[in-house]
Amino acid sequence: IPYDAKKETKDIDTIVSELVNEFMEKDYVFNKDSNSITELSSGIRKLTPLAKHIPCNLQEAILSKVMKYLVMYEDDLKKNDIREFFGGLRSFSRNLFFSLQEFLRCLDMQKVDKDMLNSFANVIIRYGTYDFRYLIIISCINSHIHKYDVVELINESLFHNDYTKDDDALVALYLEFKTNFDISTFERIMNYITFSVDSNKNRYIRFIKDVIEDNLIPNSYNPNFDDMLTKLYDMINRDDIPVEDLMDMEYETLQLVDCLMIKYPKMKKTKAITDWLEFNNNPNTFNDIRLKNE
Repeated sequence: IPYDAKKETKDIDTIVSELVNEFMEKDYVFNKDSNSITELSSGIRKLTPLAKHIPCNLQEAILSKVMKYLVMYEDDLKKNDIREFFGGLRSFSRNLFFSLQEFLRCLDMQKVDKDMLNSFANVIIRYGTYDFRYLIIISCINSHIHKYDVVELINESLFHNDYTKDDDALVALYLEFKTNFDISTFERIMNYITFSVDSNKNRYIRFIKDVIEDNLIPNSYNPNFDDMLTKLYDMINRDDIPVEDLMDMEYETLQLVDCLMIKYPKMKKTKAITDWLEFNNNPNTFNDIRLKNE
């Protein structure tokens, strides 16, 4: 819950200081079980709502403590035992990385020591080689050190049958597109949507919609969406795609169509759009799929 000055009895500096002190005073010692991983993850989550209020010196102390833990117990944490009973330790260390990425997304590291951030990034890159979801974290850090080609790293992780890996790549790419829109990667995703029958492509359709909706496409670039929409429309009557996947595709595509008509009004008259609008207005189309404003 974000800090609310009207409801809190303590000032923000006091609350931040107490929470950071609590985090720093704990000894996170790995004893071949999940306890320290869970405690560290929980400690980071407690700090996240107040991240924007944490001063630079305390940011550095927190990140140094996290980095020390990741380095000290790297040999144990890098083992991928996710397929073992209850997901092994990897299920807990994945949650740690999720907590860390949410914390860093809220943190303004503009004044944090660049050498320390470089060291932290090196550790996270290593963990990426152990199949951790690291791209969002690297995107957050790299925006301050400009050391890595994050878009290239993301391209290496796109189009997998692993939801968490895809999600990590797409969120990181969205963050990158805010300051560094990459046409070739955007068109690579559109081509994947156009020609793939993979059910995972539905989240990529949503990604395209989010990028358009949030005005991340530069005005100088005019992508051609017609072929993609036409190919998606042609899939409606295919019987080799599971019904659930097909319905998800129809829903996500109609959301994209709605977004395109707002962003590119001239597209309303194209066949690629009108075909989908006819589908939307067809009485046989499920209500849960249809656009609500049509």
